Amino acid sequence: MNDNAQIKTIPIFPQKLALYLLGEGYIVDHVEDNRHDKGRKVYHFRYAPGIFDDMNGFSERKRETAKQLYVFSRELAKSLIESGYNLIHTSLNNKGGKTYYFEKTPGLESMIKEYQKERKNARAKTEKEML
Repeated sequence: MNDNAQIKTIPIFPQKLALYLLGEGYIVDHVEDNRHDKGRKVYHFRYAPGIFDDMNGFSERKRETAKQLYVFSRELAKSLIESGYNLIHTSLNNKGGKTYYFEKTPGLESMIKEYQKERKNARAKTEKEML
């Protein structure tokens, strides 16, 4: 007999995972306060075949996302590509612009900070010249 046949509900602590499972069509049986972390909830989902696979899929996707860094600026994305950083993909964001997803590699974050610092200095110089 399958061990999972005895499971009625599965407690889910992270809210993001609970939202993901809801989006996948799983049903919340009940919600209760987390006894160990005030202000947080525990979401008890009804057991259904595949729920553990989907939970693992969420964890895998979370790990993959942790390996990415995204930017909204086209100019910054162009500069990063020219500097040899790996653009994974692009997508449209809710403001109608593009989001550029780069593989998180050593030096990427410092390159972005340097770019932002240069842009800030250029804006300050322009503002100073206008006075």
